[in-house]
Amino acid sequence: PAPLNPDAKPNEPDPVLAQGNLFTNVLNRLVRGCFYTCQKYFDGVLPYGEVSADIKQAAERTILNYENHMYKFELHQIINDLDSYIRNASKYWSKNSNDEANIKQTLIDAFYMVKVATVLSHPIVPSGCEKTCEYLNVDPDKFFSWDYIFDDIYALLDDKENHSLKELKEHEDFYYKHQSQFK
Repeated sequence: PAPLNPDAKPNEPDPVLAQGNLFTNVLNRLVRGCFYTCQKYFDGVLPYGEVSADIKQAAERTILNYENHMYKFELHQIINDLDSYIRNASKYWSKNSNDEANIKQTLIDAFYMVKVATVLSHPIVPSGCEKTCEYLNVDPDKFFSWDYIFDDIYALLDDKENHSLKELKEHEDFYYKHQSQFK
């Protein structure tokens, strides 16, 4: 990080800030949007249904790539894969979240993408991921277990059709910037 780099030039961009923005801006906005929309249209009850096949396939590719890169200790590639996956999930959300006729399917798909992104991001930003799990109202031992990595969120629930999420208040964040990143 630039604040900890004694050789950093004053106008030099902070490489950690750019990666951190993936979580504090992009993923945070996606997670918040899913919760607020679920509260608006479904009274905070997670809509139940089948995740779209293309959404599952993209997640499965990302999970397998992530695991392969982790095996090879290619941490920079993990960040690249997470960046692509989270940004694509955000684009999906932005494109579909205003379509009220299909909001249920959009939420089903988006919450699946949030689950995958959160589990994969846990080693990098644990507190934000654990807060996401808490608000999803899911057992963290199951949620972060790779025994369920390919499963949708419903595999973790006792009552799949009536699962209530923890209410998200206005302007609540899941991921926070480090104090050194504020100027």
